Amino acid sequence: MKQQTVEISEERRITIPRSLLWTLYVEKQMTTWAVAEKLQCSQNTVVRRLHEYCIPVRGIKKSLPTDEIVYLYEVKGKSMQEIATIYQCSHTTIGQRLHEHYCLKESNKATANKNDGRKRASRPCLPTAEIIKSYQAGTSATAIAKNLKISRWYVLKVLHHAQITIRHSCRYKNISEDELVYLYTVAHMSTERLANLYHVRSGTIASRLRDAGVSLRGHRRQLDEVRICELYAKGISVSAIAKDQGCSHTAVRCRLERRGLYRGRKKAKSI
Repeated sequence: MKQQTVEISEERRITIPRSLLWTLYVEKQMTTWAVAEKLQCSQNTVVRRLHEYCIPVRGIKKSLPTDEIVYLYEVKGKSMQEIATIYQCSHTTIGQRLHEHYCLKESNKATANKNDGRKRASRPCLPTAEIIKSYQAGTSATAIAKNLKISRWYVLKVLHHAQITIRHSCRYKNISEDELVYLYTVAHMSTERLANLYHVRSGTIASRLRDAGVSLRGHRRQLDEVRICELYAKGISVSAIAKDQGCSHTAVRCRLERRGLYRGRKKAKSI
């Protein structure tokens, strides 16, 4: 069976297959943080995909003061990310609370109009019409979010609800799977060389190879594991150790996990 993987489009949207997300989150009961770490993306991305695929999210809903959130967003003009920092949660949570608030508000207005027998035009609190119009005019979701000072997640959510097809880059290429597998396994070309050959990202090449059932060789860089363990035991952060070793923080974390020393994310002093 071909292994499913995560692919990043030219607009940086991370695509996670629904079946893969269902297997990890529902069948294996992994947390959103664990899924994010496995798929090498953010926890917010995992939560967004769960909502998009209508997969129920586990856990207790965090109690947040909706009135204060709406006040900060509408009156103070703070972004979702800024509000999320205040309440120590993700900006996805803030966006969900705002969405629920405005949906309830519009529902109450519709009920009142129906009961009164009058048709009153209700202006949406969030610029839904403007988002759709700008996107259909050719403006990217990222540019719309920046111009309106809202999150790209909300822009995409509006477009999905309006059943508007999300554009993908015209630079996306159909690469021959057989040819790619041959060059990687027989000719021993690296993902970087293949990426340059096909004018795509190396991550895209890696994704296609995984889809074809090919096990990636990876980078087996020799690191001073003894020093890594000593620095970590002293409370040095993984990022600081990676800088000291001249490698990625993922490489350091893998060495620590292999020895059973990695304690997860925590604030640590630098070298």
